Amino acid sequence: MINDALLKRWSDYWRSRSKGYFLANEYEKDFLIETIAKALQTDEPQYWQSLDPDLTFAVHPKKHSPFLKPNNSLFDDADKTKSEQINKEKQPDDWFTVIAFVDAYNFQNSDTYYDGGIALHMLVERKDVEIFCANLKKEYAEFKKKFKVDEYKPKYVVHRVVNIENKR
Repeated sequence: MINDALLKRWSDYWRSRSKGYFLANEYEKDFLIETIAKALQTDEPQYWQSLDPDLTFAVHPKKHSPFLKPNNSLFDDADKTKSEQINKEKQPDDWFTVIAFVDAYNFQNSDTYYDGGIALHMLVERKDVEIFCANLKKEYAEFKKKFKVDEYKPKYVVHRVVNIENKR
């Protein structure tokens, strides 16, 4: 979907990404899966942003578009009443708006974060979000096993501070 020639490639870090991929860093564990799962569980909007604000992922349950007023003329009164009754319960065909935002910093000639960029705005059903979340959880478990993520023990450098005034 994105012309790979537009993405940064000027350093080893930026060249390390696969064609058409974006890089995102996380600290200690994956929070994206938790974000999606929480949106499914609570039906409240949830947001995830990578450690460096390269990527932002927003999940808005039961929303056609979180930024626009609903166009009630699309529904007749009977449909609207039925929709309001059903809306109180979780249904497999509940609409979710999912937005994946990529900061312009990922693109050539961008030397700082812009809080602007491109976004993919998707309207999907709850059942598809559930499948995506389950598949992502499985993929992440395989990744952790393959790269022994849980066995990683970072080495911390401890600096000893000595108060020279009291050491006479």
